[in-house]
Amino acid sequence: MKIEISHNENYLSIEPLRYVPATSECGYLNLILTKVVVNAGKFYGEYNAEFENADFENFKKGLVFIYDNLNAFAGFDSLDPYLTLKIQGDGLGHFQCECKAIHNPGFEESELTFILHFDQTQIPAMINQIDLILTEYKL
Repeated sequence: MKIEISHNENYLSIEPLRYVPATSECGYLNLILTKVVVNAGKFYGEYNAEFENADFENFKKGLVFIYDNLNAFAGFDSLDPYLTLKIQGDGLGHFQCECKAIHNPGFEESELTFILHFDQTQIPAMINQIDLILTEYKL
């Protein structure tokens, strides 16, 4: 189960791996260790990130909205900015996704920004994958 945004050979993949054990220092509950894979032009990389259940739920709500409102905006972000997605529709079923991937946010971080394009037909599969993630990693 993974969320994928793709166009031709370029893609972004978000794949939950397991819950992160809560610690007293962390203070976060329900963190999900997630593998992020980026293939953008000549750039390829993968790294682990931590997201909350609510990050996926909010992303799903945005995708459902833009599926029916083709010139609307949806996004994905988290408390720690491992990954930020800003999706904008053109009103005709084509979407541009501005992506910012950050490895080790705040700690000698490295950042890659890139743009992916996709169309409305990919949204139901993304929503379905998020539903599977939310079933596996319940609040």
